[in-house]
Amino acid sequence: MGLSDLFKEKHNWNLDELKAINALMSAQAQIDGNMDQNEIDLMFNVVSRLPGEKPSDWKEFCQSSMSTRPEDHFKVLKNMHTHKRKVLIASLALLAEADDNVDEDEIKFLGATGLLLGISPEDFS
Repeated sequence: MGLSDLFKEKHNWNLDELKAINALMSAQAQIDGNMDQNEIDLMFNVVSRLPGEKPSDWKEFCQSSMSTRPEDHFKVLKNMHTHKRKVLIASLALLAEADDNVDEDEIKFLGATGLLLGISPEDFS
């Protein structure tokens, strides 16, 4: 699933889902100790281009996303349609590659997130 495929999504995303995907992508981008501009740009492109609701205030959206408890985000994520969970995992995989440095901890994070959400590598075959 490439970046362009993410935006062919058939299901609309609500703000809680977008906040959860933003928080998870932010966490992954910081795993290697450096969130670079390519990662920031990719995160914005994913959140802003998925169909559905959009924040009216991006600064408030990001602050709210980062201040929400992780368990609340995972509750939202687990209740999403399977296709949306696949989009999230694909977005995390693209993010891991965005800085041209796929860190071992990013791979572990991606795998653990997929496991928690019931998505496996075979789901992309």
